[in-house]
Amino acid sequence: LAESSAQLVSACNSNPEEISAATRSTLGSAMSLLGNAKGASRLTDNKVINNNLTEAVEAVADSTNKLLKAAKQQRHDMFQDHKAQSKLSAATSDVVRKISVVVDAASDMPGGLL
Repeated sequence: LAESSAQLVSACNSNPEEISAATRSTLGSAMSLLGNAKGASRLTDNKVINNNLTEAVEAVADSTNKLLKAAKQQRHDMFQDHKAQSKLSAATSDVVRKISVVVDAASDMPGGLL
């Protein structure tokens, strides 16, 4: 997800014809993360661990949605609005931060991160 988010930002900044593919990749990565978290939650009956993982993944989904919206805005305002660029950058940073929270939550699962 972090890699596809970076590709999306790169496309928005310098290669507009790749925005659609980068958007699809980012969305697909987010969906994969959601599916993996759902599967991982079945590995333990510990409600605290499951809640932490669920909340972390929901936060990533929300951040990814904001990133996609920022990319859409950037596409419309290409090279004209520095605020759109700032929002895109902030949204990307937020996704990366939220991914690290998911990694932390996943490390509490039985077997941790292998």
